[in-house]
Amino acid sequence: MEFQREKSAYYLANHMARLFAAHLAEALAPLGLAPAQFMTLLELWEPGLTQAELGQRLDVEQPTMAATLARMERDGLVTREAHEGTGGRGA
Repeated sequence: MEFQREKSAYYLANHMARLFAAHLAEALAPLGLAPAQFMTLLELWEPGLTQAELGQRLDVEQPTMAATLARMERDGLVTREAHEGTGGRGA
């Protein structure tokens, strides 16, 4: 049996994920949101998460999470405050 890339599970899953990401970005654009910001907002339904916890949940490196939150704070989408016990800023 000859391998057909277009019929492989990996190719189909990857193609589906790319289509989903493109459609999500298109749907969020009128709201001024990027997909990463949308996913962050979904996680923030649970109050009191730290920046580190958000990064772990979203599988994002700390500097990327910090930059995303800084942009979101600048745009008025989130507010950040010091988290008790860490001395740092939470989300």
